[in-house]
Amino acid sequence: MTILGIATETWFPVLTLVLGILLKGIFDYLSDRRLHSREQDDREDRRRNDYLLKSNEFQRQSLLDLQVELLGLLRHTAQIELEDLKISRRTGAWGRDQLPDGISDSYREAVAAVIFLTSRIRDTEIKRMVKQLRTLSTAVILAKDEQEAELNMRLITEASEPVQSIIGDAILALDEYRPHKPAC
Repeated sequence: MTILGIATETWFPVLTLVLGILLKGIFDYLSDRRLHSREQDDREDRRRNDYLLKSNEFQRQSLLDLQVELLGLLRHTAQIELEDLKISRRTGAWGRDQLPDGISDSYREAVAAVIFLTSRIRDTEIKRMVKQLRTLSTAVILAKDEQEAELNMRLITEASEPVQSIIGDAILALDEYRPHKPAC
């Protein structure tokens, strides 16, 4: 059989060669596109995992720092209450005299550090509990008399352990979370 005066033995191999080249090009294109899409997905997964790891490490460090600063806040609150108690025993008036140098400044710095670190925390329950501790601390500082200060000091001491515990649990939960590593 001849087409346009060319024998089948001549045009058929040429036609199959051209079709083979075209099909190979199409299949290579599709394969490369799938490979590119897979590589893009892997890069996106790695970026997402890196972000989650950095975010969780930042959260973890903020929680650790918050635990330390809360202890400092409690220590400074107790120092002020003790100074007020000493002054009250000496003068008979509660919380009216000037505190020794540095105690008020240390307390303000501790409050500022706690507020700063709390703003970084994702967990709303931790934020609520820390705010409650700050409120109790302020109540100790602004107490009208020794009994009110002692009551609020007892409350802040009792409230401190659950806050530290929930912060510890949040840290452990972050340590347990490990984003998956994409197969390479």
